[in-house]
Amino acid sequence: MSVSSDDIELVMVLLDMISDNLGLVVERYPSLAPEWLEWKPMEYWSIIKKDSFQKARDFLMYAVAQQDERVFAALQNHGLTGILLKSKVTFLDSVTKKVHGWLKQVPKTIDKSVVRKILSWLLDSLDDVLDSLAVVLPPLGAAQEFKKGMKTGLDAPTVLTREGG
Repeated sequence: MSVSSDDIELVMVLLDMISDNLGLVVERYPSLAPEWLEWKPMEYWSIIKKDSFQKARDFLMYAVAQQDERVFAALQNHGLTGILLKSKVTFLDSVTKKVHGWLKQVPKTIDKSVVRKILSWLLDSLDDVLDSLAVVLPPLGAAQEFKKGMKTGLDAPTVLTREGG
């Protein structure tokens, strides 16, 4: 069993897309989580990029160099090859473009809950792909947990706090 070089390249594209989307939320909207959570994702983002995404890339490239059939089988078992992989890239690309378009249209004066909802949907869209990748590329476990923490922060109720929206 082998995985094509196109598949490996597309897995790398997926890793970049996920990292870029998480980076968008963290870097452009660092204060959307309610302050009472006392969770500052900017403090952890550089660690996640280096220790999770870069190590996942290294893990994959090592598996390719070693022709590791277990990793190749796991990629196939999780739909991370061929047409299924292409559909994931296409889907995530479409979601990313839609979210970027929406965010450009949102007035700066709008209630934060609208931006939270858009970004929360973006993070939801990363779930399936990131979950599959994390099974195959174990260093992504930290990125997976980080993304879930960001989602929790965005979804935290604010209606009963002084922040309001």
